[in-house]
Amino acid sequence: MKKLLLFLLLSVFCLNVRAQYVSGAGELRDSSLVVQDNNKVVQNSYKVLQDSYKVAQDWRTAGIVMTAAGGAVGVAGGMTFMLGTFTSVMGATAGAVGGAIVGSVGGKESGQQAAGQAAQNGVKAGKPFITGGLIAAAVGLSTLAAGIPLIVVHNRRMHSIKEQMSVADVAFGPTQGGIGLSVRF
Repeated sequence: MKKLLLFLLLSVFCLNVRAQYVSGAGELRDSSLVVQDNNKVVQNSYKVLQDSYKVAQDWRTAGIVMTAAGGAVGVAGGMTFMLGTFTSVMGATAGAVGGAIVGSVGGKESGQQAAGQAAQNGVKAGKPFITGGLIAAAVGLSTLAAGIPLIVVHNRRMHSIKEQMSVADVAFGPTQGGIGLSVRF
């Protein structure tokens, strides 16, 4: 009789209790019935938490990819902008120098006209690079800015779900020091 009572008492403590709280649905247990739109649905709360964890993990991964890609595109756009600026400056400088050379040979007026036209052509050469670089940098930085909140929010969500999934577990069996109760949190 004493062994039976001891067995029942240990069984109560060793049951694997996986009750999880889900807001709006009350307390769910494995295979409990949940009423949704007046229909009874069998729902496994641990499975729902695993699915939620997987969704949060996927969104976090999307945030990581967006942040990495956005940073790379932003840097490439910045470099393209700098290349376009450099091209415009060097084109204008080369035009001015060329105009000065022409002016020394052909006269002051023809030199000024040639220098002005060459400088304008040099500036026009870099204009598409500047515009494209600015657009690429803006797209890259906005993608980077959208990816960071995804990482932060879904990291927190994953941590919260993991805390909900971890359950205190009491088991009777072999431990490091022999046979006894082992408690896992």
